[in-house]
Amino acid sequence: MSKSVLKGIKSLKISHSSWKKLEDSALETKNKLKGIKKLIPNMGNLTSSHHRQHYIENENDYSTELMYKLNELRQNGGSLCDLPVDSEDCLPAHSAVVSFQPALFELLGTMNQTIAVSMENTETVEQSDNTEASQDITDNGLVSHLQVDQLTLENDLTSNKESADDVEEEAGKVKTVEVEKHDNENGQTSETDVADNAPEKENDICDNIAPPLAAELITEKNNEGDVAVNADEIDNMPKNINDPVEVLINFLYTSHVDITQTNAVRIRELAFQCGMDDVVAACDEFDQVLLAETESLATDEEKETARAQFRYRYSEPTLPTKMLRHFNAKRISKQHTDIAVVSESGKVRIDAHSCILACGSNFFQSLITTTERDNEDFVISDIDETVLEQVLDYIYTGRVSVTSHTVADLMRASEKMQLLAIVDGSAEFLESILNVNNCIQHLSVAIEYKHDGLKIACHKFISNHFNAVTRTPDFMTLSVSGLMDILTSNDLELAFPVSLGEMTIYNTVKKWISHDEDNRKQQLEEVMSSVRFPLICERKLVDQVTIDPMVMENENLCKHITEVISSKPMHVFPQPVEMRGADYIVTLGGSCQVDDVTSHELGYSAVAYDNHFTIYDPPTGRFHELALMNETRSLHCVVACEQFLFVVGGFDSYSCITNSVYCFDLSTGTWDTMPNLRVKRACFSLHVVSGYIYAVGGLTPNGYTASVERLDRRKKTWELAASLPDTRYGHAGCVVDGNIIISGGAPKKDSVFSYNPDKNEWNKLPPLNTGRHSHSMVEVKGQPYVLGGDGQPFSIETLQNNKWTVRVPTLANLKLFLPGTAVIGDDIFLLGGWRQENDVSPDIWRFNTKSGVLERKHEMSVPRGSGASCTIRIPSNYWKTKFTSTKMAPN
Repeated sequence: MSKSVLKGIKSLKISHSSWKKLEDSALETKNKLKGIKKLIPNMGNLTSSHHRQHYIENENDYSTELMYKLNELRQNGGSLCDLPVDSEDCLPAHSAVVSFQPALFELLGTMNQTIAVSMENTETVEQSDNTEASQDITDNGLVSHLQVDQLTLENDLTSNKESADDVEEEAGKVKTVEVEKHDNENGQTSETDVADNAPEKENDICDNIAPPLAAELITEKNNEGDVAVNADEIDNMPKNINDPVEVLINFLYTSHVDITQTNAVRIRELAFQCGMDDVVAACDEFDQVLLAETESLATDEEKETARAQFRYRYSEPTLPTKMLRHFNAKRISKQHTDIAVVSESGKVRIDAHSCILACGSNFFQSLITTTERDNEDFVISDIDETVLEQVLDYIYTGRVSVTSHTVADLMRASEKMQLLAIVDGSAEFLESILNVNNCIQHLSVAIEYKHDGLKIACHKFISNHFNAVTRTPDFMTLSVSGLMDILTSNDLELAFPVSLGEMTIYNTVKKWISHDEDNRKQQLEEVMSSVRFPLICERKLVDQVTIDPMVMENENLCKHITEVISSKPMHVFPQPVEMRGADYIVTLGGSCQVDDVTSHELGYSAVAYDNHFTIYDPPTGRFHELALMNETRSLHCVVACEQFLFVVGGFDSYSCITNSVYCFDLSTGTWDTMPNLRVKRACFSLHVVSGYIYAVGGLTPNGYTASVERLDRRKKTWELAASLPDTRYGHAGCVVDGNIIISGGAPKKDSVFSYNPDKNEWNKLPPLNTGRHSHSMVEVKGQPYVLGGDGQPFSIETLQNNKWTVRVPTLANLKLFLPGTAVIGDDIFLLGGWRQENDVSPDIWRFNTKSGVLERKHEMSVPRGSGASCTIRIPSNYWKTKFTSTKMAPN
């Protein structure tokens, strides 16, 4: 209650006792709120873990897969089929399946019983036996039981083919008369209308019956050229498609019925007698569609051919789910069960169907088909009784509930019984309740059951909450391999900059070793290899690492730390390491358009050199200014070596060609000066080969040059290398298989040369299709690509089989030269550049080398041309912070 409200209440004329009650009530409410606020932060793990329940519901997909396996079991030798069918073309079936249709199941049972009696009374099997057995079917009262007075089942089932054809012909005539009468009354209808408005059937067979849930026309009306093809399809139809008993049994397994002119009448009659109203309606619809398809044909011969080719499929997509529920009901009522699953203690005994267990679990399939048993009991050991019941419930329902208390046992049992759906569902549950206190436990579960999805989720969570996770007791219990999996990850969220983050790794390793120093000290060297010492600044290495007794007592580790410290000034290490994080594109310097009144009056756009250091994330299109160079630069070059960026040559802030070289350490955010080039250069190319940095050709204060020099970082000196065959500037180059390839150059040269660093010599390669200068050149998976160029429409070509091939034909509406260029994966990115003189482009283009697609991806935050770009790897937290100092690091 606010002070103003309390003040207003006090101003009212109410008794002192009433006011006191209000004041006490307000105080009590305030205290309760304080208690709730204290409780809420501590309820996260309680509500998310202990009281949370997850349901694995896979009924639809699971039931479909189960019925597929049951049908496969039946088709492949009738394994575990306990219901024989007295028909030449009929396969045995499973009682659990056929009992879904009681009338059909009773029919098959009656047929088998009659045959058994006949077999007992005669020692020879004669054709008349089948006739008598068929007669018994009609006489046994089944038809009366189903309230069918006019139809005789067995006469249709056992009559010869000629009789069947006569019945179908007669039924067809009746149907035709019915449809013609209906059409005369209601007008001509389309095929769809016929299906939706089927007329009444004789004897009211289809009264109040809904049309089939799903049906498709397998064979449609075709032209004469298709007759042969469809005739082949009819010949390849299953032999037993004309046996109505087999067709209806097959329907229970596959959820579809194929109806043809040959089998429609008998299927309809048997389905009617068995109470399968949806199949009856499908047969009625077949008649209507067949009539609609053939009535437009001119001759009887054409109609007869079309009828012979016509095949109609009715599907019931919900049948597998209904069958699954039927199986579970039969299990509960212990009908048709032939096996029992018993717990190790014997306290739990679950009756089941062997065919369902075999199809629902590979474990049970192997157990049932390979184990010899004296009784029907299978004892399952090493599984909790409650969990055993849950697993069996899933096999019969496709559903199971998971809680934090049961998930471990359930995953163990499911893994044993090879129920991957439960393992995956349990892993999803564990993933959904991940927190700082349980992520290590869940990671152990993922490793134990080799579940990649849960393992990735755990690693991602640990990476994002690394500092908090390392403070938990479970982290200290990690094995060496588990610890190394975490510490070697490139995705760890560490302190900014990387130099501080790697010290966090170092301190974490020390803490883990100290937790059980007697047993873990011998593993110090292995675990310390996860620390990327070259990324730690020299001062921390000297002040903290070298004075640590644990480190210095290990000879190999001590030697490694000493080498890293001594190599720091040269910016090269005996064992280079990569930065953690992901790949991004960095762009430094360049020229940007500026607003200038004088320039506009004179009719041109003014540009100014830039000193910004920006990073670009291709998937999101975001930009971030990471740092500033200590001076502006344009037409320079930049390359990345491990955690270092080298900015070389170009035009300085006074528009003079310079030979200065700067190095930026991404791990510390500091700049350092490097030895100057022997020759001042701009418009040249810069490459890294075997740790050496090569500067090739370019524009000098005295003109074009063919000279080549390389930086030996260990010696911190530039050395001369073999010169180009001729002078050039405005060329481009890349490194392919350890060789430097140079292409083009002003004025629009098409020559290409390759430099072998081992032999220190240049060799000529096939020329470009189009002469270029001020273009771009990059390597993608062993292939060089050249892109764009000044004074010509944009195009792309690549060297394949010692020949330049055009990948992107000339684009007349696009001109682009001197963009920043970088490669990530299969993609080449072109950032900014010039469309023409003093017309800077803001666009970022992406060319995918696999698909050959060139597309405009994003726009630069600050449009620029003549900049330099390359690919670097940095952690995601670099996007949240900026290095503010441009001061050079002390030498």
